[in-house]
Amino acid sequence: MLPSKSGSLSQSSQLRVFLVAPADPGNLGDEAMMFGALYLFGKNQITIVNDSEKSPWQTRLMASPHAAKIRAELTETLLAKNSTLGQCDLVFIVGADLIDGTCGDVPSLNRLTFAEQAIKRGSKVIITCSFRHDVIPPILHQLRELRGAEFWLRDELSLDNFEKRVGLPARRVPDLSFYYDPEISPAGGAQLPSPNKARAPLIALNLSEQSFRSFFDVHTDANRKDYADHVVEQVSIHMPKAHYLLLSNDNRFWPNHPSDDAYVEFLRDALCVRLGPKTVIHTNNHHDYGENIRALAQADLLVTGRMHLALAAIRSNCKPLVLMGRTKGYTSYDKMRGMLLDTLNDHSGIVQEIGQLAPAVAAALRSKKAYQSKSAKAFEARQLRLKTFEDQVTSELQLLASNRTQPSVFARLSEHFF
Repeated sequence: MLPSKSGSLSQSSQLRVFLVAPADPGNLGDEAMMFGALYLFGKNQITIVNDSEKSPWQTRLMASPHAAKIRAELTETLLAKNSTLGQCDLVFIVGADLIDGTCGDVPSLNRLTFAEQAIKRGSKVIITCSFRHDVIPPILHQLRELRGAEFWLRDELSLDNFEKRVGLPARRVPDLSFYYDPEISPAGGAQLPSPNKARAPLIALNLSEQSFRSFFDVHTDANRKDYADHVVEQVSIHMPKAHYLLLSNDNRFWPNHPSDDAYVEFLRDALCVRLGPKTVIHTNNHHDYGENIRALAQADLLVTGRMHLALAAIRSNCKPLVLMGRTKGYTSYDKMRGMLLDTLNDHSGIVQEIGQLAPAVAAALRSKKAYQSKSAKAFEARQLRLKTFEDQVTSELQLLASNRTQPSVFARLSEHFF
């Protein structure tokens, strides 16, 4: 359940909001954040800023009740769009894990340059993101130049890293995906067994290329299949009669960078060889965040390499275990740790070595009832915080619309949020 919607702004007081997408559509976490941004800002005129000409966001966001407020989508390079901005505009950058360079320095620096140009033209800029502890100096330097921007950090660890490394004030706010309403997505997929029936445990599995690269330096399909097989071996050691739900949270792929869909097939093959085909009861590759939330509500446990799939599990009162190593060329450990600390006040669900997965699965299933009781209490508190933050955003947007010359109307936002 989402917080109730506030009253709409009058047409004369609406802002032009430029919503900068994190990447192409296809990643369900990114899509949930974009839907969440539309929920918060969709009482205003929205222009999507998409740094790609191949995959428009506007079609993907049509399910939002605020989709009618999307006036246009700009699909050029980011640096070519600054001429459309002016003093009456708000630029909202869904920075996700781009701003700290987790996905490379170029996406980060391009967005920060765009933000700098928007500020020079008199626009208000807000950037929401995670922030790791080891951000490279060029990104830090450019961030320090954005003294006119507001920074919204989506967990306490990110806020601490940002303030220590950048030295600018920032605010801790909810991840935008919590404002995604699963009711807007159509029900689909196969029927899962009722959670009330006596049955074997239902374990949801999801692997991603990012998770794989946190454990392997050599990126070949042979190693990817080996990774999937090791995960299945570990999960099934103490639960040989479990059934499995295979989930994808991203259908995008690049050369030598397969999608979650490919890992679904790697997992299916490993399960069929080790446990037999009947253990796989459902595969969701419909790429709908709402469907993943609904499916996880019937699972006993999720093992994943994706932050937003872990958040979907938390929303469904399903315990997530997050596979993320720290010793190879890629890691998003800081992001995962910050997310689990903020939502569960406990980051022990991060599995940093594949060999630790078997005891982690056994412990999680043993403590399922205790987890669900604790999670239900946390849900109530989180809903209150989400509603409080939503009301603050609405109030500040109205203030910005009525007094556009005020230098920093968002400065007070979220000071008492947590």
